[in-house]
Parts: sequence; structure tokens; C-alpha cells
Amino acid sequence: MNEYIQMLELELKSRGFSGKTVKSYVFHVSCFLNHAGTESSKEDIQRYFVGLSERLDRRTVNLRISAVKFFYRQVLLKDFDIKYMKRPKRIPGVLTKEETVAILNQITNPKHTLLIETIYGCGLRVSEAVC
Repeated sequence: MNEYIQMLELELKSRGFSGKTVKSYVFHVSCFLNHAGTESSKEDIQRYFVGLSERLDRRTVNLRISAVKFFYRQVLLKDFDIKYMKRPKRIPGVLTKEETVAILNQITNPKHTLLIETIYGCGLRVSEAVC
């Protein structure tokens, strides 16, 4: 199984995937191979992902399906016909005006206040604010 993981890692790196993606895909495919192996039937694979969906968020399960699909199609050169799980609709939580003011009043450094106000006012994600 180690050889499969090495082949996967090489394929991902040779295509220019980010280090985080390589690490994530290697982890998820390793978990899959430890549980199901490469010669599993479609039903075994479906049971594996359904079992995951009972304890993990469906977005996480879909990430794992993506990793395993990539592994089967690009490394093993086999067809992999497992569908993604339907993602639940989520409404994002929004802070009230009072909650926002309370948070801003807790900040004592004017630079930090400006930064938080900019992030909030522009609706930035954490990753966008860090760059």
C-alpha cells in the first residue's frame, strides 16, 4: 500500500497541487486504503462513504470522495463512479449590531480596531484578511 501512496503523492506533485492538497489527499486515501483496499466493490466503497457521512460533515465526505476519485482515475487508471453526497443548505450566521459593537469595544489597540472594522465591513474571510 505504501507504493500506492507514493504514486499518488508523485502524481499530485507533478501536476502542481499545493502542499496542503497533497497532504490532505494522501491522508484521505491512506484512510480509505486501510479500510477498504484497492480491490473493493462499488457497494463496499459506497458503504464506506455512507458510514463516514454518519459521523462527519458531508462536505468532508465529499472531499474524501474527491481524493479517492483522483486516486482511482489518475493513479490506478480505473473507473470510479461514486457520486458526491448532497450538501445541506446552510444559512450563515450574522452578528447583530449590538454583538459587533460589543466585540469592537473590547479591542484596545487602534490598529486592531481598524483591522477588525475593515474585515467586518468588507465581509472578508480570514484567509483573505491574512494575505
